[in-house]
Amino acid sequence: MDRIDEAVSGVLSRLPECRADAAALRAGLEYFGADVNALPRAAAALETNHDLRCAGVRKLLSLWLEDFASLLERRAPFAELSVPAPPALVYALHYAFPELRFMSAAMAAQIALRGVFLHTEPVDLSATRMRRCGLNSMRRRIAAEFSPRAVLQFGVLCDECCKACEGADGALSLVLPRGMSSAAARSFAAGYIGRLEAFFGRRITPEAKRGGFGLYARLLSAERRIAAVCAARSCLRGNSLALAQFTLLASPSRPEEAVAALEELAGELEAAPAARDYPGKRLYCFIVPFLQSAAAGRFMDSGVFLTGGGAFIELDAGPFIDLAGSVAAWAEAMAVRRPEAEYAAALAADIRRWGCGAYLGGSFNFARALGAAEPLRRLILKREYGIASFELGADFWSENCGRSDPAARAETISAMMP
Repeated sequence: MDRIDEAVSGVLSRLPECRADAAALRAGLEYFGADVNALPRAAAALETNHDLRCAGVRKLLSLWLEDFASLLERRAPFAELSVPAPPALVYALHYAFPELRFMSAAMAAQIALRGVFLHTEPVDLSATRMRRCGLNSMRRRIAAEFSPRAVLQFGVLCDECCKACEGADGALSLVLPRGMSSAAARSFAAGYIGRLEAFFGRRITPEAKRGGFGLYARLLSAERRIAAVCAARSCLRGNSLALAQFTLLASPSRPEEAVAALEELAGELEAAPAARDYPGKRLYCFIVPFLQSAAAGRFMDSGVFLTGGGAFIELDAGPFIDLAGSVAAWAEAMAVRRPEAEYAAALAADIRRWGCGAYLGGSFNFARALGAAEPLRRLILKREYGIASFELGADFWSENCGRSDPAARAETISAMMP
């Protein structure tokens, strides 16, 4: 048994719920050029990086690994989704067109390669010469090499998102600029839904819409339950928390199972003993860098617990009564889309709600929209709210390698924590 087979076997033995085919996982690792030198550490690191005691965490990891394996199995046709994508619409499409799998294969590949099998080298070698989003690059590669039936892109945070697969077969994009009115966003979304129905050849039925709304309501409820427990006490490792939070942004191909896993995780955390806390200071993250496992582990070793999730803060949005309205409300609720002073105020309140004394950003500096705001955000947090901020200086997607050492930076930040 070689290193790849040993790593796959070790990971699957720790995820008894995982239905991914071992041969397909191996093929995926070989196809994307996974680092064979990192593979021997993958299985043990999975236990270190994630709370595998929680069935909900194991099931979420399993769903993403199964989607990754399915790429190489080339099973039922799929539609590729950008990240983030509006959950209610995605779920309605899932019910309306059951012959297709709606998923983010790019996200599945990143979780499998980086988060599970510890690959840290660029997947897109052109990214070593310029600042580029690894998730967009991965989606472009998926679209070019795996022939999805459609590529659904939503430009709500990243100004490069819809350019990634522009011109690809089946590419359908919706751009909702920041600051646009609710009425305009709803109109844009209604036109987009009409284009989707024309592309797929039939309407989204009322039953499918009700199913989408119902599953979305369950998703929100489960995520809020998880956040409430984790804000009160450190009962879930930051990597597992971020894995759960990402279901708000990206869907595996079996969304009912993903939502059920979140509900199970919420119940497990609520029933966990109150004394099950990880020691150390709590550091609030824009997103816990769970694909940078070396950095996350170094924080823990230095007595700093990563938690929070500023990218997931939701503010009040207007009510909606239809699918287009749900897309508009979804975009409007994203605090990170608001003017920076408004977002910083929401961020400061959430940092305090989570009982943290400082903020960690800097994993998305490669992004023109998200990265450009980081210095102003840190200034406002310090000047207006007295909250210290730190910058990890890492690329969340590991595409721009060699520019920094996030693990070493984690050690420095830990020593500077208030």
